[in-house]
Amino acid sequence: MVSLTTTDGYLHILNAENGKEIAVHEPFAGVEERCQSKAVLYEEDGKTKYGVYSLDDGRVFAVNPDGKERWLAYFKSLIPNQPTIGRSGKNVYVTLSSKSDDKSQISIVDDEKSLEYGIGEVGGPISYDGHKFGSAAMIQRQDSTSLVFGSYASGKSSFGSTFEYNTNDGEVTELADIGRNVVAPPVLNKNGDKLWLTTSNPENGNAEIFGWVEGSFSKSSFWYTDLGEYGKDVHYAPLLSNDETSLYVTSDRAVYRVDADTGAIIWKVDDLNICSQPILSPNNEYLFVIEETGGRISKISTQTGVISMEHNCSGSECQMISSADIAIGPDGKSIYFAFESGLVMAVEVTDAETMTPSQETSLTPSASPTLSPVLSLNDAR
Repeated sequence: MVSLTTTDGYLHILNAENGKEIAVHEPFAGVEERCQSKAVLYEEDGKTKYGVYSLDDGRVFAVNPDGKERWLAYFKSLIPNQPTIGRSGKNVYVTLSSKSDDKSQISIVDDEKSLEYGIGEVGGPISYDGHKFGSAAMIQRQDSTSLVFGSYASGKSSFGSTFEYNTNDGEVTELADIGRNVVAPPVLNKNGDKLWLTTSNPENGNAEIFGWVEGSFSKSSFWYTDLGEYGKDVHYAPLLSNDETSLYVTSDRAVYRVDADTGAIIWKVDDLNICSQPILSPNNEYLFVIEETGGRISKISTQTGVISMEHNCSGSECQMISSADIAIGPDGKSIYFAFESGLVMAVEVTDAETMTPSQETSLTPSASPTLSPVLSLNDAR
């Protein structure tokens, strides 16, 4: 199963094997729809139980696998990020930005009761600069579950922090004020005692990456790496390798492999025109990158940084790809992505000399996909 949202607020569910549409969720009319959130899926016993996504106007939808609406929550605030589903599946966490000031909030929706509760106040906007940034990161800390997220301040501002929201008592605690614009959600290791952030320096616009690897997230306990000339305009969270030793950091022009413990750059691939969050193969041997113009896909070795395969999409519909995430099948044999024309494409990425498109789908209504497919690993059939 492949799920993707479009800018008109629809959620499309496709068969990953043949591209046929299984179901579609349509938001009710009456409000100008604009969606910048991907569908976030919750799985239980190996099957998708439900998914959630949000619209910019403050609506959050929960949708069942058959496309039927599970519940709708409406907030009188902007929603800059996609929702986050808690580990138990019971709660959905939504970050909210006020339309009138710089105040932000964390709100919880109970999936079983469809009720909103437990709001935490934040003293600044949450990671928003007109881009579709992802949700907060869930971590487990002792006996409580927490959300960690970053804040953004436009212009040359010294404000930029990471915060922790304790879901037991609703308290929001500032972890570190680093004086940077936090442009994507933090990444944490499995134990929740290491944290990494991609940031934008408000003075020179350079992309940077910060790492806290000593168990403390304070201002004085991090390493920091400036990505330099090719590190402008970073909009994506770093990717953490399965063994937690490497980070893959992406700007709009380059991809870096960085040592997760020290911040040292291991290799760099530049002269790219990246438009979306790259994705790692399940075995972490390869990194897949899609470029904006022409729909070129590059398969990069994570060990060497060498591009081993490329695919160039042909045809007029392939000239502009959606600024969207890529999805990959659980066996690593196919990736899925979308174009602004409404075309969704699956491409085989095996060890053959060339990548081969295996199926294509045009959505109805044809709308620019804001986030290309999000593949449910247990429903890819």
